[in-house]
Amino acid sequence: MSANTLPELDFEPARAGELKSHDRSRLLNFLLRWEHLEALHACLDFLLRNQPALVSLLDLRVRAYLAQNRPDEAWTIMQRRLDLKTSATAQMLLSRIYLAQGKLDVARQAAQALAQEQPANIVAWEMLAEIELARGDVDAAFAASRRVSDINSQSRAYLLGMVAVYQARGDWVSASAYAVRLLRTLGVAEPKVAV
Repeated sequence: MSANTLPELDFEPARAGELKSHDRSRLLNFLLRWEHLEALHACLDFLLRNQPALVSLLDLRVRAYLAQNRPDEAWTIMQRRLDLKTSATAQMLLSRIYLAQGKLDVARQAAQALAQEQPANIVAWEMLAEIELARGDVDAAFAASRRVSDINSQSRAYLLGMVAVYQARGDWVSASAYAVRLLRTLGVAEPKVAV
């Protein structure tokens, strides 16, 4: 798809307001997932004019700005969002903003606070592992990734986290083994090696 996805789909941003909540959410998350960010912003512009206090829309705007490497604009939206309501989602997005701004200690504090408050929150531990890797503390990243596994041993996030941890350690054999395990969970066949 082109950068201007909505005309290609014969879809006007205003039509997003006509969709049921579930369908609207699917459309907006599709645009975010596949990085059709211009189209996402166009839909959000329309929707936020009519529902400026809908935090799920503000969260999507923050995620879009982060995907565009615009953390300062994400921070501006997040301040508005936090004035309306705080939540675990907001705390995680705040950690992501701090990480993108290079404020690693503040990002770590926010992620740790959420992990302590909600010890079974996998996303908090994933975020903490990512932040610890960015800080260069591979052992702390390993511990946070192991916590993800303790919560859900079938978690793809755990496998992906372990790939990153072993890459950071320079252990490409172990990183590759976790990558193969991850591919298996996705149903991807292992490459055949010619002998």
